[in-house]
Amino acid sequence: MVLIPVLEGLLPCSLLPAKKRTLPAIILTGYAVTFATLELLGLPVLFLTELGEFPILKILFLVVSLVIAVAGIVLCGRSGSIRLLQGFFAIRTGKEKDGGKRLFNLIHGEPEQGTPHEHGLNDAAIMWTLFACLLIAQLIMAYTRAYFDGDDAYYVTQSVITWQTDTMYRYLPYTGITTTVDARHALALFPMWAAYLAKMSGTHPTIILHSMMPLVLIPLADLVVYCLVKKLAVMSMRGAAAAGALAAAETAGSAAEEGMGSGLAASKAAGSAAAACEEDSPEFRASLSRITGTAVAMTALLQIFGNVSIYTPETFLMMRTWQGKAILAAILLPATFLALVNVAEKYADGARAGESTTGGSAMTAGEEEAEEGWKAELKFAYAALALLCAASGIFTSMAPLLIFGLIAAAALLMLIMKLIPRKAAGLLLMCGLPCVCYLVMALLAM
Repeated sequence: MVLIPVLEGLLPCSLLPAKKRTLPAIILTGYAVTFATLELLGLPVLFLTELGEFPILKILFLVVSLVIAVAGIVLCGRSGSIRLLQGFFAIRTGKEKDGGKRLFNLIHGEPEQGTPHEHGLNDAAIMWTLFACLLIAQLIMAYTRAYFDGDDAYYVTQSVITWQTDTMYRYLPYTGITTTVDARHALALFPMWAAYLAKMSGTHPTIILHSMMPLVLIPLADLVVYCLVKKLAVMSMRGAAAAGALAAAETAGSAAEEGMGSGLAASKAAGSAAAACEEDSPEFRASLSRITGTAVAMTALLQIFGNVSIYTPETFLMMRTWQGKAILAAILLPATFLALVNVAEKYADGARAGESTTGGSAMTAGEEEAEEGWKAELKFAYAALALLCAASGIFTSMAPLLIFGLIAAAALLMLIMKLIPRKAAGLLLMCGLPCVCYLVMALLAM
């Protein structure tokens, strides 16, 4: 449930430069690969075999997952490994005295001691500690309390039937009699993932769904929020710092004409503002850690106290974690927003880089390396979006329609705002082709 999906994330992350292969990116793309693989393998087995032979799907899914994981390990190993392993080996080999701090900074971004932003680190530590306490409370309650819902009579029972009979969607959960494939529910194979985990672990599917899945899916929902907030915060802080640096530089220029002393002070201010633009600077990372810590802590609070109705996303996440519609609202939709923001950000970065290199002069080696990194990150952004679309069908029959509608609306909005070229809008719609295929298949099967 955890190890193989994380290892599968190495394959799409091999598109990224080594320094960009962070653990959150690997985890999120890994689960997207897992769900997409199961859906793409499971639908042919469901419709092309006589009884939806589950043993065939189990073997295929295991073999393909292992191949993807091994391929990802090999490709990442050949192209620079990943940041987490680099930090770990720096500790073990002693090549870097601050290896432990670098490993810790993969998430928190701790600034050096003695900087003016130590108070920012203290605030961040408080918020991250609060979040950890809230998350532990959530997981304890999810594991020790059994929340039963009327939909369990269908979803959980389908997993149990598959686990017992090695067939998929061939028995009515309510009566136990045989039936034809129910296209409205059968296209969403999330209960089959629970049956697969139960078969591989020797555990009853009800235990997997009610006790084990919340321990994975609730932190995964928080991780998506963390990545989305971090991306938006970085974009906002980078723009604000760049504007501040420009204003300080203009002030330095005007002050230099009036007097050397004031010009020197303004130049230092401009340098400080420019340093704040660097994502590796202590100031930037301390502020980012404070923002993300606050966001995930507030998210955990909303999840705990969001049961104001039986229809809220918080209620579904905490009390129906094992149902696909809960994952659609808490994980898939925010992850799709994250992928779309990544695409828009890369085109904005490319536009800024193009403006800075105009003038006919040949690019330097550093500029060529930066352009290659930009292209690799853009490919990864498109690949992540395509994986999310391929995985959307596993959760609920409405997910492909919602995800494709979101992508189409985002592409239109970004075109109107001139954030992306027309070619990029076409590529975004192409990423949504799996959603269209799922919708056509559902209509034909009904």
